[in-house]
Amino acid sequence: MLKFILILIIILINCKFENKKSFLVFDLLTSESTNQGLQQETINLSLEVVATPTFSPPGGNYSDDQNVVIHTTTVNASIYYTTYGTEPTPSSNLYSSPISIAGDGTSITIKAIAVQSGMQNSNIASDTWTIQYNKVATPVFSPSQGYYTSPQTITITTSTTGASIYYTTDGSNPNISSMLYSSGIPIWHLAGKILKAFGVKTGLLDSNIATAVYSYPPLKTNQTNC
Repeated sequence: MLKFILILIIILINCKFENKKSFLVFDLLTSESTNQGLQQETINLSLEVVATPTFSPPGGNYSDDQNVVIHTTTVNASIYYTTYGTEPTPSSNLYSSPISIAGDGTSITIKAIAVQSGMQNSNIASDTWTIQYNKVATPVFSPSQGYYTSPQTITITTSTTGASIYYTTDGSNPNISSMLYSSGIPIWHLAGKILKAFGVKTGLLDSNIATAVYSYPPLKTNQTNC
């Protein structure tokens, strides 16, 4: 009986020791895994960041077409960009030459990111360029085109001080050899015709051509225009 009791005690001691070893091994593995994760995070945080791209000329309003150069001070870094508002990634357009921004009224937003192997990607650079040519403001007709049942006098104006306005009533595009506008035009002179006008001024580009069509009922017997 005593021998049996001794054997049982030995078995219990061995089981307890084995469990302790299992916990010890688990703790070591957990500690090692955690340390590897911390080490990896530390490595990522310590990577040098690629310099943020810069634009030349910078974004803004311009009176003529522009060619935008994108640059980063990080040697051999690749630059990727978009021109339609989305965030750039290494799958976006690879920058290789100046980006042309052309045409009156054009407005483009460029976003760019610089990438270099072994480094963290740069911050995203973003700016907007708007092209507005130095030109005469498009003429305005008053009252605006439409159908009228009472006499009207049509005036043509431009907000550009000192500009001259030329117009046609046969649908052809006006030029400086067309009729020079000087005073209001009775609507019955324009009924059923296509009125076109543009403005010119030395030192500025010619305005866009404005177009209008007016309708006016035919005269009745014994009726005169005012």
